[in-house]
Amino acid sequence: MLNIKLTIPKFPVVVKMGHAHAGMGKVKVENHYDFQDIASVVALAKTYATTEPYIDSKYDIRIQKIGNNYKAYMRTSISGNWKANTGSAMLEQVAMTERYRMWVDACSEMFGGLDICAVKAVHGKDGKDYIIEVSQMVLVPICDALFIL
Repeated sequence: MLNIKLTIPKFPVVVKMGHAHAGMGKVKVENHYDFQDIASVVALAKTYATTEPYIDSKYDIRIQKIGNNYKAYMRTSISGNWKANTGSAMLEQVAMTERYRMWVDACSEMFGGLDICAVKAVHGKDGKDYIIEVSQMVLVPICDALFIL
């Protein structure tokens, strides 16, 4: 028999199912009733799920490192969706700050000195930045910019 433990977090939270990315497989859960509902869906999906605190954000930041080249982008939802990558969003390249460079270099080193690395952070309405994802990235050239998927 499989023994499963559920720990109920502070709400709201974001539940990510499996290898959630690009806004898919992510659900904002407002209370413990909704948490129980999504837990039953996860059980049927036969995959793992993780939770993270929901951050009420102004925008998200993507920092990419390719060798010694660095770029930073800010993405702001214009459709009102809590996921900035769902619906309509505005993407603009922003200045690469020393702070952003430190984040992506530190994350690169944590994984053995990656030549290609990306960091995703959320800038909360509380004025704080929260790193929520580190990954090797997939690049798709569109116009003159590189978008991180």
